[in-house]
Amino acid sequence: RPERTKPTYFVRDQRFKLYGDGRFYDVPSDVLERTPIEPSASKEAAAAHAKLSAALKTMPSKGQMLLKFAK
Repeated sequence: RPERTKPTYFVRDQRFKLYGDGRFYDVPSDVLERTPIEPSASKEAAAAHAKLSAALKTMPSKGQMLLKFAK
């Protein structure tokens, strides 16, 4: 139930996933996302982290209202 959980936002590419709180995963190597990696783990990870960070910055800071209720 979405109204009972804290909203989570993330961006990902085919390999890496970056959450808004900074957690960064190599998804094929950690499908259950149990161990975040450091962006400095490899050159590929660093490049992906930079790209995904830029994408996160373009997202709105608060969710947009999907439904508008009439009074």
